[in-house]
Amino acid sequence: MSKDDIKKIGNKLAIVIRCAVKENLPVDLKEWARITKEHPFSLALFIEDKSKIEGANLYDNLQAYNQTEVVTNNLADLDQELEAEA
Repeated sequence: MSKDDIKKIGNKLAIVIRCAVKENLPVDLKEWARITKEHPFSLALFIEDKSKIEGANLYDNLQAYNQTEVVTNNLADLDQELEAEA
């Protein structure tokens, strides 16, 4: 995102990941997806500080504001919310 885009959203950024299983999986993967309810993964981000602000430390600031939230995905609830927004 550009600096201007980040300013437009109040200097806040949320990353949301939705794990959905495709319908056209091979048979062996379909069975795995059926019996495996949790699918652990990692997310890696590269952030570069180009601000050149003396005394500022991007890493320390990211640590101070870091928040991880696990939200259980209920597809029925999501479908109802989408229908209500439409």
